[in-house]
Amino acid sequence: MKITYLKLMIIAMAGILIIAAQPVSAGDMNKIEYYNLAVDYANEGNFDEALSAADSAIAIDENFTLAYTTKAGVLNAMGRYDEALESAKKATEIRPDQPEGWVNMASSLIGLERYEEAVEASDMAIETDPECIEGYITKGTALGELGRYDEEIAVSEKALEISPGDSRAVANKRYAEDMAEGGNNSEKSPLPLPFVITGVITAGILYYHSKK
Repeated sequence: MKITYLKLMIIAMAGILIIAAQPVSAGDMNKIEYYNLAVDYANEGNFDEALSAADSAIAIDENFTLAYTTKAGVLNAMGRYDEALESAKKATEIRPDQPEGWVNMASSLIGLERYEEAVEASDMAIETDPECIEGYITKGTALGELGRYDEEIAVSEKALEISPGDSRAVANKRYAEDMAEGGNNSEKSPLPLPFVITGVITAGILYYHSKK
């Protein structure tokens, strides 16, 4: 069973992360400017420009986790899942404690139909942040593809505890319930596949934005 998606949504984690408690160098400012451009372009749907800007930020700092995370999200949005997976892997290697990279990894693995691995990546996102609803969404989607409907229902219910009424969790739960009861749906209702574009940086502070 192959899932189709009518559209993808840019999803940002709520919150503020202090990333600089010391003076910012000229090089840091340049990479931040490119990174912010990547976020702006991505939120506008200009993915080619976003990808170019993210690459420019990475060229300045090859350990710029946020740029790799955003690059992975952009590549997922473009359907370039192999490349997205590589970028997400780099992000999680540098900062395994940040859930966004794991969510993007799970989304790319779903796109590649590597569902068992997508479940594992989703679990890592949830482990790093138990309130990361996107981790539950990707896990539920992957479980549904594996025919593990009871588990998908449980994961979707947990997502709904975190975000009551979330349309993605509701759709996953309804699909799993129908299939568990012997339904013959050959395809899940079109769902947005979560991918993460992290937020802009201003004065050393990362502000997350969301677009739906």
